[in-house]
Amino acid sequence: MVGNLFKCTCQFAQEGVFLCYSGPTSHEILVSTGNTLKQFLKNNNVCKKKYYCIFSIYVEMFENIIRYGVDCFPSGANETCQRYPYGILSASTDGEKITIQSGNIIALEQGNKLNQYLNTIHSMNPQAIRDFYREKRKNKCAPDCKGAGLGLIEIVRKSSQPIKYSFKNIDETFLFYTLTAVI
Repeated sequence: MVGNLFKCTCQFAQEGVFLCYSGPTSHEILVSTGNTLKQFLKNNNVCKKKYYCIFSIYVEMFENIIRYGVDCFPSGANETCQRYPYGILSASTDGEKITIQSGNIIALEQGNKLNQYLNTIHSMNPQAIRDFYREKRKNKCAPDCKGAGLGLIEIVRKSSQPIKYSFKNIDETFLFYTLTAVI
């Protein structure tokens, strides 16, 4: 295991990764890793507008894991043990560009809906995205909804390049979903 961690550390250093979290997610962990991100951005004199975009995207991605992620890994031998959404988030730098990536496990059915939604957003031009965002803000979400659906639109709007996303089958029930945004 130690050798694998060393290889990961070397790979992260080569790829400019300055922040990476992998494990169960919670709002407390979001605050902690978010403070680390803020400190890095301040120490590297990132301009206010870019700082806001980077931090906002990071928070949206982390909150999406908390709200929508599932944990396929039991926290103990007993299957009835408490489960937490499991995910991974990283932030890396390449010159002036900052890349935020997230990955988490989601249910297959949810993945199919999310893929459709992302394909719709991805096909829109910037004006259509702004109009779609305004329309979504006006609509009230359903009682069983976990959010207004604005987070992904915010990520698209604040990214300097088109977002990238993928879904990898884990089994017949779950997918591993990744999202990448460049600012």
